[in-house]
Amino acid sequence: MGAAGLAGTMWVSTLGPTIAVLCVAIIAASMIKGPFWAMATEQLPAHSAAVAIGQINALNNLGVFAGTWLIGTIRTATGSFTYALVALSLAASLAAWHLGRHRPVTLPVNAK
Repeated sequence: MGAAGLAGTMWVSTLGPTIAVLCVAIIAASMIKGPFWAMATEQLPAHSAAVAIGQINALNNLGVFAGTWLIGTIRTATGSFTYALVALSLAASLAAWHLGRHRPVTLPVNAK
């Protein structure tokens, strides 16, 4: 749904439809927040949950700043918002692919 919203921006050129397809993309991005935080707080140890949640928020804010800056820089350089979204979408896809590769999970063994 989010990819369709971002891809839709490449085919619209007026304000109204652009806002509509970006709203679709934002809705899709917001749908993951509830499950993400439920999963994150469920898997974090109680004694370090507050620190880990703070780190997640800090990295999110850094990513939002960097993404916004990157969109502005690419749009200024190319004169096209579409190129900026395509570049950001490719970067996000590559990051998701890299982070989503299967890695073995090692759990601590309780010593008795």
